[in-house]
Amino acid sequence: MAPETSIESVDAALLCIGPVMLSCEEPNFKWIVREHIICLQYEYEHLVPSVDIFTYNDGRTVNLLNVNGFLQVSECASRIPLTIWIHQNYPNSPPSVVLPQAHGLHPFVDCTGVVTSEYLTTWTYPRSNLLDLVRNLVHLIAHHEAFFSSSDLLFSNSGDPIKLEILEHLVAMLQSDVAALQSKTEEDIKALSGLQEELVDRAADIATSIILGVENGRTSLKQRVLEMTEEADMMAQSLRVCDPKSTGNKIEAAFEVEDMEAKNVLESLAGEEAIEDVVYALDKAIVEGVISLADYLKQVRILSREQFFYKAMFVNLRSSNAFQICAEDFLWLLERFDNI
Repeated sequence: MAPETSIESVDAALLCIGPVMLSCEEPNFKWIVREHIICLQYEYEHLVPSVDIFTYNDGRTVNLLNVNGFLQVSECASRIPLTIWIHQNYPNSPPSVVLPQAHGLHPFVDCTGVVTSEYLTTWTYPRSNLLDLVRNLVHLIAHHEAFFSSSDLLFSNSGDPIKLEILEHLVAMLQSDVAALQSKTEEDIKALSGLQEELVDRAADIATSIILGVENGRTSLKQRVLEMTEEADMMAQSLRVCDPKSTGNKIEAAFEVEDMEAKNVLESLAGEEAIEDVVYALDKAIVEGVISLADYLKQVRILSREQFFYKAMFVNLRSSNAFQICAEDFLWLLERFDNI
């Protein structure tokens, strides 16, 4: 529980006027500070509020409320002096925390003893307050207690020159290691930042390539659809022409020829193919005993004579343009009549 004298001193400091009046910017500043300090003293009674003059780097001096005392991280650890300065625009801006005996020995403390922890750099009201700030400091000090222990030994054994030299050497080594670690961390951050930029550029290139591929694919599909539509229209037109109702049930009307030579080639081809089919049917009929041998021979002689005339016509038409056009579309035509 916060001592009554501390609460009274806070109230007196917040209500005083004249030369020692506190510098503040927010109208509700005093009541927020009072609430935060009282909450802090409930848990840390050794931190006592007071009013002192604070000097900025540019030489300005103001009357600021501060919390001064020490932190006890553990029972076996030594006490660590601490001062928290509450600025005029608190709680919108973080307070200043000073550890006088650290002197840059801690990774989060600079050479003047000012703390630069992550909690202070990410200070946001109302999430941030004095109590959580001190708890965070205790957590940081507990994880790096060796820095403060060496600092205490340095001050307590300053009369022994041998120990002082050893401790100074140890502190120098620690500072060198911390500086090297910070330098390595900065290099890693720089390298990772470059890698991040490269990945962003690569992602943009990949996205562009995918989009271009999709666009090209869509264009190709559109072109193919147009071609297939034209082919479908041509097929529909051909079907309308070949409709038995429009051709008068004449199959020949479905085929278009350019001249008489083409017509002769078409008729010769159809006649020769028809004779082949008839001969095949006669072969099956004689095997099955449907017709007699005499009838079979008679029909074969007649069909062979007609087939001879068709083949002779093909021989005569082979050098014609109509035959060459048909042969380009039907390569088997040349193979079939090469032996004639």
